[in-house]
Amino acid sequence: MIKFSSSIKAIAVIVILSLTVNSCKKGSDTTTPTTVAGSASASVKVGSGTAADVSFNAATFTNNAGTIDIVATSTSGAKLTIHATGVMATGAYNFTGSNSTVFVSGGTTYTTVGSGGGNVTITTLSTDKVEGTFLVEAFAGSVYCGLSSGKFTAGK
Repeated sequence: MIKFSSSIKAIAVIVILSLTVNSCKKGSDTTTPTTVAGSASASVKVGSGTAADVSFNAATFTNNAGTIDIVATSTSGAKLTIHATGVMATGAYNFTGSNSTVFVSGGTTYTTVGSGGGNVTITTLSTDKVEGTFLVEAFAGSVYCGLSSGKFTAGK
């Protein structure tokens, strides 16, 4: 029987582990994000003010392996960003954890991060198309901003 030194055994274990890890890798861990154009709209209410309809005519949708971003700008300069992770199928995704919404209007930034809420419901989803609705409760400090009846569409 051949006896191996402990250093040869250690090298053999490293080689076997390396081969095992490399053989378990998927074909490619990199993806190319897809970005397409579209539009969005919502009824926006800040504080105790009256709700106003806002149309976002310049919108883009990016899908990067289940992380989606919808970025939309209105003609008045208001900007809406919806970010959601783990979106692999249609359905409702709450604005918690890494999922968030940011709405900027008149130089004030309202966000769901920390103390806001709401959800985005994806009704159509592919690598180059998305459609859905959203409801947002965002804050800038203690100032409330609600976006209701939100909808978006982008892609082919």
